[in-house]
Amino acid sequence: MSTYSYTSNLFKEIKVETNDPKADLIVLTMKAGVFETLKVSPRLVNFGTVLQGKTETREVTVQNVSKKPLKITKVEATPSELLTVAPDPFTLKPGQSVKLGIQLTPGASDGYIGGNVSLETDLSYLPRKTIHVRAAIKAQ
Repeated sequence: MSTYSYTSNLFKEIKVETNDPKADLIVLTMKAGVFETLKVSPRLVNFGTVLQGKTETREVTVQNVSKKPLKITKVEATPSELLTVAPDPFTLKPGQSVKLGIQLTPGASDGYIGGNVSLETDLSYLPRKTIHVRAAIKAQ
């Protein structure tokens, strides 16, 4: 079972058919507590409507909620011609948080855009955390 997009309790049922006449169906209930190691807030950055040529910035908080230090080994924004992000790679101590600045500089065309900020980590079970970005670009 994948816990990729879950951040709280997860419940699943497994139904098993048997040849026992007294218990022809057995239902097993599974409960899992899903805890994030690297918490990102907000998980989606919506710039709303942005005028062409006007640069906008939004902040995202990245927090290490584990008991061990973790490294953000690469920070990348795509599409790179519209989005930039700071700071560069960094290390978070347990409980520490860092604010990322995501900057949108719209081009000449209007319409809806979508992008991502990718945080690569040194954790084998969490190689990448993705922050989705969207905006509506409006002509001036």
